[in-house]
Amino acid sequence: MQSKLRRNKETIKDLDKAISLKPDFAEAYANRGIAKNALGKYREAIKDYDIAISLKHDFDQVFLNRWITLADVYYKSRLCKICN
Repeated sequence: MQSKLRRNKETIKDLDKAISLKPDFAEAYANRGIAKNALGKYREAIKDYDIAISLKHDFDQVFLNRWITLADVYYKSRLCKICN
């Protein structure tokens, strides 16, 4: 578990560098969104997915990833309200 967390954090750092070198690199934003999602940083992941989609309009996998993340956030928030 700890190594997976570390790997995702390292991945984000690497993708930050790639994006700083090529700000229109849609795949880097998409992959950074996946890594942030895995860390539970859902809002940041959605922002990265949005940027990737704005750069590459036919990026179907990112549309799907974004939808799944939004659904997860929605259902988790609903569960929290039910439990409290």
